[in-house]
Amino acid sequence: MTETTTPTPRAAQPRPGIAAYLAGRTNLITFVVLALGLAALTNGASLSLESIKTLALAESVRALAALGVGMIILTRGIDLSVGAVVCLVSSVAGSFA
Repeated sequence: MTETTTPTPRAAQPRPGIAAYLAGRTNLITFVVLALGLAALTNGASLSLESIKTLALAESVRALAALGVGMIILTRGIDLSVGAVVCLVSSVAGSFA
């Protein structure tokens, strides 16, 4: 005689909880915690519109350089000497100011 086996029902998949949700968003959580910590230390002055505009203007050069480096790396023309060029251009531009 042959044995017949009855299929066992699969265990229900547990729904991901809050820990699983937060584990995938550690960058956002870290940013929010640091921003709130900085705001607490500066009595909210760091979250003012003027402060955010100043920060965005100051970091725009690095953001454009990072985009350029990203494009170079993505097109497989890996050239990590862009930092030296950014330093040189910043120095020359600073001498004109």
